[in-house]
Amino acid sequence: MESNKPSLEPEEQLAEVERLQTLPWTEYPPTPLWYFPTIGVWFALTLGCMVKVWDSAIWIAPLIGLVALEGAFIGWMTKRRGAMPRLGSMPAELALTARWYAGGVAIVVGGGLALMAWVSLPIGAAMVFLASTVGLYVYEQQYERAAEATRIRVGTT
Repeated sequence: MESNKPSLEPEEQLAEVERLQTLPWTEYPPTPLWYFPTIGVWFALTLGCMVKVWDSAIWIAPLIGLVALEGAFIGWMTKRRGAMPRLGSMPAELALTARWYAGGVAIVVGGGLALMAWVSLPIGAAMVFLASTVGLYVYEQQYERAAEATRIRVGTT
């Protein structure tokens, strides 16, 4: 059975494949404003529970609850977005932003755990909340700029 569709040249086919691969990374609903402080609270509570587990096993239950909440949240985000992007298909424009984000997360985790364990749990939790809320907001802005550069490169804007 023959198609009435004109066939694409190999270069056009590759360009179309690349465009389609970038869609989960570049086409998504806007992030609601409540997202940033909510993740900040979740992150501070999770790290706080991780520190408290060393003092008492009773903190395992809240920690498991927070991890389950994160799993439910990821499920909701996947449904909302339609698909979650795979790290192996990340467009080059987003890779630097993602590396900076990963480095920032490592600093917040390390600094937050250190403050919680050696200075004060409330001070560490406040630092984690503020740093992760602001950091995630800044990351979102940088991500959008990189996603727009990707859209321009593959011709989806």
